[in-house]
Amino acid sequence: MADALALLHRVRAAQADQARRDLAAALAAENQAAEARGVAESTLRREAAEHPEDAAHPLAAAYAAWRPCGLATLQRAITACLETSGQTVARRAALAESRAGARAVEVLEEARAAARRAALWHREQLTIEESQAGKGRGYGNCNA
Repeated sequence: MADALALLHRVRAAQADQARRDLAAALAAENQAAEARGVAESTLRREAAEHPEDAAHPLAAAYAAWRPCGLATLQRAITACLETSGQTVARRAALAESRAGARAVEVLEEARAAARRAALWHREQLTIEESQAGKGRGYGNCNA
């Protein structure tokens, strides 16, 4: 049974390691999405500040044509942020679950080790008691 428990411990530890890697990847994707959102927001602000107020100006028409594309880019970036944020939450939960599973195996291993120590102690106590009981009999006992 100890071998099976050791195997389970290794499996749980590997699962926790994979969950940590998955969380790191999710955090990286979330950071990348946040950066893309920041770029899209900055670009929209900059272009809005730079476009001419006069509708007859040639750049005003170019800005009007570009603006829907800029807004769509921002919307995709916001959507990516929300999706990656949800993935990060799910990965955090998976990591917590895998850590709990690994800890449960560790607690079981500790309990088994404590039971082995208690059994060993009990055997030693029986040996001591038997040896002390044997000293009360035999040649050294004059009252018998």
